[in-house]
Amino acid sequence: MKTDIQVQEDVINELKGRPFLKNLNISVSVKNGIVTLYGQVENYSQKLAAERAVKSVAGVKAIAEDIHIGMPLSYGKNDTEIAELVLNVLKRHSGVPDENIKVKVENGIVTLEGEVEWEYQRKSAKEAVSRLVFVRDVIDLVTVKPKATAVDVELKINAALHRPTAVDAEKYLWK
Repeated sequence: MKTDIQVQEDVINELKGRPFLKNLNISVSVKNGIVTLYGQVENYSQKLAAERAVKSVAGVKAIAEDIHIGMPLSYGKNDTEIAELVLNVLKRHSGVPDENIKVKVENGIVTLEGEVEWEYQRKSAKEAVSRLVFVRDVIDLVTVKPKATAVDVELKINAALHRPTAVDAEKYLWK
């Protein structure tokens, strides 16, 4: 079993070893296997990347975060500008039905609401928005509501199973 000092060293090395994270101002403390991250990052993607990096380290039992997201004020955008960026990203993303997603921005925190047909669409929308530099956080309230019902799927499966096959098995036997 690793000591807290060993876990801390491993976490620091993991953060420094990832190109996306190596120049960030993140401090690490460990107590009883609980890793606490302190500092500031520029965007939500960096915060998520730091979390993933820490989760990959053996000996980490839990993660506590005190990571703040923010850019220097000279680089900032107001909520209206961020909303425009978010809408443009969603519109350009081929895997996201942007007409089904409503966006709210407050203090750089983006809330996504609406319904999509597939889980990958919900995830794609959140990931695309979280990569924007000026987004401080993403609250994902998008729900998945498939068009196909269980009855539809059952009927299609039964129909496929009862379809006559036109395959002549003799053609495929080895002689």
